Amino acid sequence: MHTDFKVFKSAVEIGAIPDVISTDVTRYSAYKRGGRYGMTMCMSIAKTAGMAEEDIFRAVTSAPAKALKIENKWGYLKTGRCADISVFEYGNEGFSLCDKQGNTLESKKGYRCLLTVADGEIVYRI
Repeated sequence: MHTDFKVFKSAVEIGAIPDVISTDVTRYSAYKRGGRYGMTMCMSIAKTAGMAEEDIFRAVTSAPAKALKIENKWGYLKTGRCADISVFEYGNEGFSLCDKQGNTLESKKGYRCLLTVADGEIVYRI
């Protein structure tokens, strides 16, 4: 909602990609706006804007851990580290969004979460 899609796409085109991808969605804002929002939508927007998948997944895993100075425990899959794991699919999760400036970003594809494991337990599964 707060991202200017034209500026974002231009930045990605010149290699100025974000270090971290995050969302400020809350139950209230999701209810008020309706539709599909959250981290998978933010990731889908980034991919549609031209970000490489490797950069997207770094921006939602290791980069935030590093920014929070917890990269020695979180953000990487390694033996002995803490891990909450999500499994994603990039497929028929199309969307059409309009930003506050009136720019539209559309795609026939997007990310969706298939499985989430937190604290060693499956907490979400399609």
